[in-house]
Amino acid sequence: MRNTDHLFGLSLQERVMNISMIRYGSLLIMMLLLVSMCAEITDADDPVTIELYHPSGGERITGNLSIIWETQLENESCTISLYLISVETMQWIQITENATDNDGEHIYDTMAVSDGAYFLRIEAVMSDKRTGNNTSDVFIIDNDQAPIHISEVIIEDITIDSTLFVKDTDTLQISAYIDSEINLSYQDITADLRGFGYNKTAFPDQFNGTVAIWYLHNVVCQPQNGEIHVIIDVKQIENATGLIIADNSPPVITIEKPGYGIFFYNTEVWTSLPFLDTFIIGPIDIQIQGVDDSGIAEVQYSIDNELFFTTDDITESYRIKHRIIGTHSIEITVIDTLGHHTSIQKTITIYNFIGF
Repeated sequence: MRNTDHLFGLSLQERVMNISMIRYGSLLIMMLLLVSMCAEITDADDPVTIELYHPSGGERITGNLSIIWETQLENESCTISLYLISVETMQWIQITENATDNDGEHIYDTMAVSDGAYFLRIEAVMSDKRTGNNTSDVFIIDNDQAPIHISEVIIEDITIDSTLFVKDTDTLQISAYIDSEINLSYQDITADLRGFGYNKTAFPDQFNGTVAIWYLHNVVCQPQNGEIHVIIDVKQIENATGLIIADNSPPVITIEKPGYGIFFYNTEVWTSLPFLDTFIIGPIDIQIQGVDDSGIAEVQYSIDNELFFTTDDITESYRIKHRIIGTHSIEITVIDTLGHHTSIQKTITIYNFIGF
């Protein structure tokens, strides 16, 4: 039973007022809790916004279908599912389900399904269970004797003479080889060049009836590192995709040997703390490790700003074996195939009196 001893000695009116205040206080607390719960539910139910750029509807697809979307959730964990929905049968055809690579692009071979009218459905599920979806308007898949065929799309960074990699500020040439049973003009052909800071529907700079060419100058890669897809579309009857990899990052390197400590004739005999020097008696091998997406073109070893050794094999070590005494600075510079470079320095104290 509730303890009401504190109410005795009060008038009837005072007792009623005290009880009413207790009841109203309890009611207020319950209302605040309810508002807080509703706010949490609202946050949890906040839908994920998905922009579906391609297909958007109205296209006529032959061969590969380039699916492009944006969730603006690059830094959050989510899964992506893609479906084709047949207009005729309303059958859902799974393309991907709960894929974790939310990179905004997927290539699907439409030869796997029958020709006809379709919707494209995309669904996203966040780690906190929030969901979002989007559905395109109707587009046509038509792989039956298409009058236009794009046989090849080549993206070349002509600054570095590469069809594999591209970097910022370079010049690109994009070539699309087109076979057509109908007469085409350059205005019938577009390229989605947003991956290089250009327009979504760019007409070619040249077209001779079979080859369409785009020239891109001072490109800005989007993304800075990773795959960039270029979609070539001809009269919304045929489309094809070209691929090149953006690499705007320099090599990552570390000096593996010598570390901080004492070395005697190329063998470590005592390990010291990083704030102490590297002390060497006799010759020593300089060994590094490094990684780079485009590959290593050259490694340069210098001592006191004088170049002593170069190689194209990053696993190859350089031995300091000439006569050298005192404190010196060694520097290793690694250059990748695109011209990006990274340098790392280390101060050593070495006593190689004889040299051999």
